[in-house]
Amino acid sequence: MSSFLSGKQRLQAVALILCLTAQTFAFTACRPVADSQSAGRELAPIAVPGGYYEYRSRHMESISAGGRAGDVIISGADGSAGEQAVTRILRAEDDGAYLLWENEEGEVSWDFTIQDAGFYYIWIRYKGAGSRFTEAVRKVVIDGETPYDELESVSFSKAFANAAAQPAYDNRGNQLRPAQVLADVWQEGLLYAEDGLVAEPLGVYLEKGSHTFTFIGFREPIAIAEIRLRMDIQPQSYEEYLASVQEQATGGVPSEIRVQGEAAKLKSSPSFFPIAARDNCYTEPFSLDETVFNAIGGESWNLSGQWIEWEFTVREAGYYKLGIRCKQDYYDGMAVARDIELDGRMLFTELRGFSIDYKTGWQLARIQRDGEDCLIYLTPGVHTLRLTARLHKTSTVLHNLQAITQDMLALYEQIVMVTGVSPDTLRDYELPKRIPGLLASMETCADRLDEL
Repeated sequence: MSSFLSGKQRLQAVALILCLTAQTFAFTACRPVADSQSAGRELAPIAVPGGYYEYRSRHMESISAGGRAGDVIISGADGSAGEQAVTRILRAEDDGAYLLWENEEGEVSWDFTIQDAGFYYIWIRYKGAGSRFTEAVRKVVIDGETPYDELESVSFSKAFANAAAQPAYDNRGNQLRPAQVLADVWQEGLLYAEDGLVAEPLGVYLEKGSHTFTFIGFREPIAIAEIRLRMDIQPQSYEEYLASVQEQATGGVPSEIRVQGEAAKLKSSPSFFPIAARDNCYTEPFSLDETVFNAIGGESWNLSGQWIEWEFTVREAGYYKLGIRCKQDYYDGMAVARDIELDGRMLFTELRGFSIDYKTGWQLARIQRDGEDCLIYLTPGVHTLRLTARLHKTSTVLHNLQAITQDMLALYEQIVMVTGVSPDTLRDYELPKRIPGLLASMETCADRLDEL
């Protein structure tokens, strides 16, 4: 799909929205309190021809109807490779058989059957392969065609970790930046638009019957364990979550759990290395004399879909409140959004698109609902917490701005065809007569700009 921003300009525009520095996560013990849901009006996205929103609008009745049909599960090992694709079927100790696509060419297809017609979202369990740090890229084809532009190119991030578990120091006591290495771990999740301008996961409408799902290789090898087509992807409500954990909840009051931001276990980019923040003595660990890493993220955490994951241990079961000590001062007046997942799951709706407002200094961002802290029940053992950068509400603004600009450029081209690039200021070109619908189109663009 064409764009009014060049690749570099688009990345910069997204970067202004997403930058965040994370320093500490704190899980504070608490007891549950009932609450109520509030909702706000959202900007409607413009349906650009050939794009996801235009495709979705044609199947809105199916999406609105929803459905509780079970997931359609497709084993990666059942894939059929084309002539140019080099694949092998391997078996992991705990993950069963999977398909290893060893090159970046050709195509691999899977046949599947739909029992209930409806709108299905694409979920995949995969692992980055190859030795390069670049993401894998594939084109999605359903029954021989790509339904909309956003599926022309879908990225699959690799996972990275610090090369050494313990920090290294120089002879003056300064911490050395750890090298980043590829982590051999499986990842899973829904597919999103590569540019982040679609606020929701990507899906396709499928009729009842037999279908074919195809990946066409563009860049980097990839291992595929499973593909799922899911009709129901909405996180449960906060009330539903509390009800689901009520039976297993204990009456104890556990102590606080503190996780240092620089101690991230995994990340989606090798540029997410620990950083040293010296602007606030409450940032821990802190030193004015030596270089001590005490945060992670910042300006490098600037693209939709990038994520950082931490691992922590819970010793006492109970309800906890989640607070994130962070700094978000990279773009004056703008908020950033992060999806929050615990143990690979988004537990309730408040964890989707969690907003962190602009502030010049460090702040404690808390997961709240109508002014009350949300509660998260944790069991004893090892858990993971992942923050993923998303544009969410801002994505619709940027998407609409791009669509409006494209329409205005199209009008400009029509005008230039009449006036030339250097019009005569003393001549009346009678543009409304020579370009049918010009004034109406300009009024539409103006109205849409007013809505932003």
